[in-house]
Amino acid sequence: MKAFANPPPGVIVTCRVVLALLKEKVVASDPDDKVWKKSQNLMQNPEKFLERVLTFDGTDIDQSILDNVSKIIDDPSKKYTEKDMVSQSFAASKLCAWSVNIVIFNRIYKKVRPLQEAKDKANEELDKAMKELAIVKEQVRQLNEKVDKLKEKLAAAEKQKK
Repeated sequence: MKAFANPPPGVIVTCRVVLALLKEKVVASDPDDKVWKKSQNLMQNPEKFLERVLTFDGTDIDQSILDNVSKIIDDPSKKYTEKDMVSQSFAASKLCAWSVNIVIFNRIYKKVRPLQEAKDKANEELDKAMKELAIVKEQVRQLNEKVDKLKEKLAAAEKQKK
């Protein structure tokens, strides 16, 4: 992808989204040639670039970045899909798919995270309640032992009385 002298429009759009997600300084008003140059610099070391993409934390994307990339991803006129991008560049199509899926993941994660936190809190409360229950059960067992011993003493005393 970085070998393009004059990349197709879809490649530039993909670069805008990927640069934004990777927190590279890019704004919507940046001209295409500036975005392309920045992208080429980022891809200069393919292993490092790939590592950044593979280790990207999709749970923590700034809302301002999401707002900017969502304008592209959610706009049907941009045809920002893997299927539409593959005719322009196979590599760009895969980065397009990654960026779309990481944004979808983030949207879902933001809905699920509060539920996970509530579940975790409920599990902590359950663990605490189970520990308290175990203590109470042990106290009841000890009391039942005392009652059984007292019943034995009573039965022995009544037998002796006869």
